[in-house]
Amino acid sequence: MKYISQIICALCCWLLMLPIAECAPFDALTAETAILIDARTGEVLYEKDADKRIYPASTTKMMTAILAIENVNPLKITTVSEHAAKTEGSSAQLRAGDRVQMQDLLYGLMLSSGNDAAVVIAEYIDGSEKEFAKRMTKKAHDIGATKTHFTNANGLPDDKHYTTARDLAKIASYAYQNKRFKRIVKIKDRSIRISNTGRVIKLHNTNQLLNTMKECDGIKTGTTRAAGQCLVASATKGDTSLIAVVMKVENGKRWQEAKRLLEYGFEKKTKKIRNNTSNKTDNKTEKKKAA
Repeated sequence: MKYISQIICALCCWLLMLPIAECAPFDALTAETAILIDARTGEVLYEKDADKRIYPASTTKMMTAILAIENVNPLKITTVSEHAAKTEGSSAQLRAGDRVQMQDLLYGLMLSSGNDAAVVIAEYIDGSEKEFAKRMTKKAHDIGATKTHFTNANGLPDDKHYTTARDLAKIASYAYQNKRFKRIVKIKDRSIRISNTGRVIKLHNTNQLLNTMKECDGIKTGTTRAAGQCLVASATKGDTSLIAVVMKVENGKRWQEAKRLLEYGFEKKTKKIRNNTSNKTDNKTEKKKAA
């Protein structure tokens, strides 16, 4: 009887440990908030405080980019204002008076995370950042990101400029369905030419995950003192596309934490497909037996 009790106790302990083992890869996430979704269906595969209000930093530019893509001819040329050229923070190296194609502004926006490019786009579409931010917020709400409010086009800190990891995933998923957006965010390096001066600007993508994970195909980094280090990352493997959002991550760990989430997602989706295939096979076998 004593040995039976010991065996039962050991079995219970083992069973209790199973869920912990399954969640172990994410217990160590330093991200303050995170989420992993299927990019096509929106299915949530993992989340951590995904509805907590946060500063989006430059992940804001996903919305700026998709609005530019949807509202402006890519070959349209516009002039960089002095106000835009003087925008603080990360830059696409634009100068006041530069004449730039909208397509090139998008490269400067999404590769080099140019705050200046964001302002040029906002001013062209709505005359000012303030008015463009209203358009951004409305678009976010229209696609279901209702806990988001924008006050600028680039993500510079503002108490009224906020979102959640879940909303960022929704915005990313929406933008990811656009072929032009998807094509831009996967580019590692690009050179653009200023139309009126011929000056060439070399741009490099700030998303290092493009260089360390072969399945990665986007999307956007973000960093400010208030927001910390952030990353919205996308990846595709076979017929599965995933989006991982990690916000306010411990210094230097956003790449590995996003990669860990994406790899977990691919493994989970593969197991689901196998189980579904196995169940279909079993059902067919049962039907044949019944016949």
